Amino acid sequence: MAKQWTQRQSSMSVALLFQVSERAVTDWARKGRLPSVRTPGGHRRYPADLVQQLLVQTGRSSPDTA
Repeated sequence: MAKQWTQRQSSMSVALLFQVSERAVTDWARKGRLPSVRTPGGHRRYPADLVQQLLVQTGRSSPDTA
């Protein structure tokens, strides 16, 4: 059974947050750094809470903004 998250973000929105390319975000998902689910159309979606955690872990956001 696939994991379901209530709030999900697209590759583009995650890329904008981290100031990287969409390809980098996709590579992170393939390497297991950031979990994702696939839409019926094949697009990746990322859990908003885990994106925020990764932002904090990498020093790109403070815990206060979570």
